[in-house]
Amino acid sequence: MIEKRPVGRPTKYKEEFCEQVIELGKQGYSKAMIAATLDIARDTLDEWIDSIPEFSYAMKRALTHAQFWWESTAQENLKNNQFNSPLWSKSMPARFPKDYSDRSKVELTGAKGGAIEHNVTLASILEQLDGNTKGLPENTEKQEY
Repeated sequence: MIEKRPVGRPTKYKEEFCEQVIELGKQGYSKAMIAATLDIARDTLDEWIDSIPEFSYAMKRALTHAQFWWESTAQENLKNNQFNSPLWSKSMPARFPKDYSDRSKVELTGAKGGAIEHNVTLASILEQLDGNTKGLPENTEKQEY
């Protein structure tokens, strides 16, 4: 019987990375900074988050600690004239979009939450533009676009 060898490159993942990423989060590190510190690609970090439950949980904790670091740094420096609050304000939505989004989402719906209904014909468009529907085929009035 032939012994099967594992396919692909062996993983660099180690269990101690869980505690390490939490400590890095406590220093305000981003995912990219954490990946660089572990000497792995950002894609590898994301793969570990998706496939290794304990690492996924550690990263969630790390990112919570990172947000705490950034918020407490701002809070501690509110009265410091050297603190670059505009830069802080710009970086927070990029780092923590769930909590600091500059965008609001607006959705429009029709009756009873359905699609917005509209009936537009070529004739109605031309009529609004110049009032002239002469020369159009007879069924143009009934065609919807």
